[in-house]
Amino acid sequence: CAFLQNRSEFAAGVYPYGDGVEMIRCTFVGNEGDRDGGGMSNYASTVVVRDSLFRGNYPSAACNFFEAAPTFINCRFLANWTFPLVPGIGIDDDGGAVRNIVGSFGTMINCEFVGNRSAGRGGAVSGRGDSGATVINCTFFDNTADVTGGAVAGIDNGPITVVNSVLWNNHDVSPGTATDEVAGAVTVSHSCVRDNQAGDATVFPGTGNIDLAPLF
Repeated sequence: CAFLQNRSEFAAGVYPYGDGVEMIRCTFVGNEGDRDGGGMSNYASTVVVRDSLFRGNYPSAACNFFEAAPTFINCRFLANWTFPLVPGIGIDDDGGAVRNIVGSFGTMINCEFVGNRSAGRGGAVSGRGDSGATVINCTFFDNTADVTGGAVAGIDNGPITVVNSVLWNNHDVSPGTATDEVAGAVTVSHSCVRDNQAGDATVFPGTGNIDLAPLF
């Protein structure tokens, strides 16, 4: 399926509701969802998305989740973004690609996040409060957050776990590289994470992390 250049106050591409939804080899490009996800929004859903592309969806993240448990496998998130939050309109401006809020826990496996941008926190992925995410075997490159957490942000103790992944050349507004890649309640292990000096004796905290340039 292809969801191209649709526009809606809420999810412009698709709004799965309930359990048992599976989407395979879908394309979400240039969709404009003013409030709750340009490409996809989910409420109380266990949707599974495989082998799909999310590109250029805006201005409220590519995917926005409420009380949901989405799973993305072998998906690509390219150049999606959020605009600064307008009071009274929208939920927040965090998570340029995938935003988890209100009891949502997303899982991303073998996914690619490149060139996404958040006007808030978490250039690619965010979880807030009682919501979070598990990220496995994913690549984050050249994502940007206008506040903090260039790639991933766990906001208000929203727990995010990152395993066997690459986080490189992501940026936020803070000086240095301390929060360029991740910020907040994010646990990272067995991953390649950029820091101040590649290949030195200091690496991002966590079991098995390295800071060698991935050379891609």
